[in-house]
Parts: sequence; C-alpha cells; structure tokens
Amino acid sequence: NAALTMENVAFGGLVTVSAMETNGNNADTKTTKVNFKNCTFAGGLDAENKYSNSKPVYVTVDGGSVENQAGTAALSLGWTAGSETHAKSTVYVKGNVSADVVDVNGDAVETGVLDIIGNLTVNSKVDFLSGVQSKIYVEKDATLTLGENATFNVVSANAARLEGTLVNNGLMTVPAGVILTDIEHNNQHLGTINNNGVLFAPAAQWYENQYVSVNHVGDYEYV
Repeated sequence: NAALTMENVAFGGLVTVSAMETNGNNADTKTTKVNFKNCTFAGGLDAENKYSNSKPVYVTVDGGSVENQAGTAALSLGWTAGSETHAKSTVYVKGNVSADVVDVNGDAVETGVLDIIGNLTVNSKVDFLSGVQSKIYVEKDATLTLGENATFNVVSANAARLEGTLVNNGLMTVPAGVILTDIEHNNQHLGTINNNGVLFAPAAQWYENQYVSVNHVGDYEYV
C-alpha cells in the first residue's frame, strides 16, 4: 500500500493508474496510491480500476498540466463503461493544475471523486459521463476555474460540494436540485460562484437549499 511518487516527468502518451491483478499481486488486497508532482500529461491521465472487487485507487496531482495542442487531453477518473470494476477512484488536485477536459465517472456501485484542494483550471469542459456516484469537491480555500470556452454540466444529485470558489468564464448549467447539495454536510455550504460567463440556474431552491453566494458579472438566466 506504499505510494509511488513521480516528479517533473513529461508524459507523451496516456498514463493509466489502476489496481493491478497479476501473479503474486491480488487486487482484492491492494490499495493503489500514486503521486504526481509537477508532471505534464500530453496524452491524458486516467485513474480507474480495471479489475472487479479491487481496492480503491488514489492519485494526487500536485501542480502540472493535463493538456495538449489539440485541447483534448483528459483527466479521467472513475470507471470505463463495460468494465467490471467495483471500487472508488479518487483524484486529489493540489497546487496549480490545468486540464483540457475533466471526465468524472461513476454508477450505483463504482465512484469517481475529484477532490480539489488547490487550484484547477479547465480549458474545455467538465463532463459527468455517468452521474449516479460522480462527485467533485471544491474544498475551502480551493478554486475551480472554467475557461472562457469551457462548459460545465452536472447531471446527478449531490454531484458537487462547493466550499471554496468556482469561477465561471464559460457556460455553466445547473439543473434544479442537482448541484452544490451534499446530504453528508446537511446542505450547509458557504462557497461562492463568480460568474463572468453564462450561468443557467434553477430559480426554485437555488438559494434556499444550496447555500451558495453568486456574484454575477456576465449573463445569467434562471430556468
């Protein structure tokens, strides 16, 4: 269960972190922990379990970027459709990290959790490919920034916990009763959305149930 740490490495292809299941290494008994410090991932970074009943995968990205010239490099976590994984994948973001795409995946059994402790800037989009257990946490004093052309659309209840700051410079869609609620914390959130772009938000329950302040600079529409 010891952690592997890599520092100042430039990865050209896709990097996948998964619980392993080979002779002498049973994934049922192993927790995978990998730390990346000031690394770059031109081909993307994928944290997921590829074997059934495996232990959780924990990845820390401390500084660096998941970007390429095409703007398609993805920070992915959770699971792959059709796989037989049954464990949590958690990615912690520390320091200052930038990514083209963020994919957070999960279903009724498997979860993907993106826990932002530092500052994450997303250039293209934040995707919840399957929404049952997908979660993003923006911790106190942390920031999630959506770039000018970025989109953010959450599709499941309790999908995000905002205690820090979300800066929207692109298009943010907030379905009613979906984002910024967290039953574990009794919906008591004091985070802030700084809206410099376009924000689609539900009029009903937005303030009463979500406990978040919204500073509007750009356009917004309550739907």
